[in-house]
Amino acid sequence: HVTRLPPGASSFRLPVNTLIFRAEGMQVATVQGGHVVLQTITLGRDFGTSVEVLSGLTGSEQVVINPPDALIAGQAVRVAAPGGNGAQP
Repeated sequence: HVTRLPPGASSFRLPVNTLIFRAEGMQVATVQGGHVVLQTITLGRDFGTSVEVLSGLTGSEQVVINPPDALIAGQAVRVAAPGGNGAQP
């Protein structure tokens, strides 16, 4: 699954199942031009099932939901239609 962020907001709330915990820091996987881009983000408040993102995203990204651990930057993906299975590596 991919979710769109609201444009123009100063911070965003994302579901916790979009977060990637790596040595590089907290990241999310975004889809640009059919390929994965890993974005390092700064978190604000934790709301339990969602978190506030303070920096690292502009609002125009498509964010991958439930990214697999093996997901890498540059990997080709296809975005499923709404109601489908989501982004597939």
